Amino acid sequence: MEKDTFIPEKYRNILFLTADDMKEIMRLGENKTYEYLKTAPFKVEKIGNQLRVNAKSFWDWYGT
Repeated sequence: MEKDTFIPEKYRNILFLTADDMKEIMRLGENKTYEYLKTAPFKVEKIGNQLRVNAKSFWDWYGT
C-alpha cells in the first residue's frame, strides 16, 4: 500500500493546510480547531494574521 493513500485527493498536492482544512479533516468546531493549533504536535506557521499548517508535517503526524 502506498504511504499517502489515506490523504484525501484534494489535499495531496498542497504545501499548507488552512484552519478550515483542519476543521474538515479533524471534524472539529472552529474554537476547538484554533485551540488545538496553539499546541499542535506538527508545524504551524503564522502568516500575517492567519495560521497555516505544514501539510507534510501534519500528514506525517496523522498517519502515525
